Amino acid sequence: MVEKMGKKCRISECPLFLNGKEVPYSGNTSADVIWFGESPGVTEEKERKPFVGDAGVLSKRVCRKAGLPWKSLFIMNSARCRIDKSNMTDREIGAVLECCRKKVVRAIRAVRPKCIVACGDFALRQLTRQKGITKARGKWIWSDEFNCWIMPTFHPAYILRNKGLLPVLRQDVKAVVAFIKNGYAPADMEDENVRYEEVQSIRKILAVSYTHLTLPTN
Repeated sequence: MVEKMGKKCRISECPLFLNGKEVPYSGNTSADVIWFGESPGVTEEKERKPFVGDAGVLSKRVCRKAGLPWKSLFIMNSARCRIDKSNMTDREIGAVLECCRKKVVRAIRAVRPKCIVACGDFALRQLTRQKGITKARGKWIWSDEFNCWIMPTFHPAYILRNKGLLPVLRQDVKAVVAFIKNGYAPADMEDENVRYEEVQSIRKILAVSYTHLTLPTN
């Protein structure tokens, strides 16, 4: 029987083993765009659904105003369980992201999106092995691993704490809408070097043959 607060983490190598409560992915499994966050919040833990708290409300509002229907998206996080940044070291956070990555890769390859909106630094790290959301945001990154474009932006939860940056989030989401209207291609490539190619050593570690993929839910 599934617990009301969610299934507990069963990955023994994870710092959240038996304490973290998994929040399944949700949304349109045939989506062209994935809305990709960091980790679930308290409300998400309770409802077992990503982006249903205040950050979710803001995400839906920004997407609606930009012309990106929320129901058309696949919604997921970098980590299936909540990461408490204030009580975890960067090394522990990295370990959580690494333990969740297999499910992340499996889900993305099953959906086969044209674009992933990477909300926040954890999302950027999980998808590209890069850090620095402030520098990366608003710049298209090509992922050979996922065969799609990635648009990094600030996490809506961060925007709620820094409301002056709301226009920046709106601008990035509008760029995604323009991308769709442009035949799933960036409308304006400011930097020819934004193409992301995975480091060969990491590729060897992550190389897995996927056939008959199904989305991890519980």
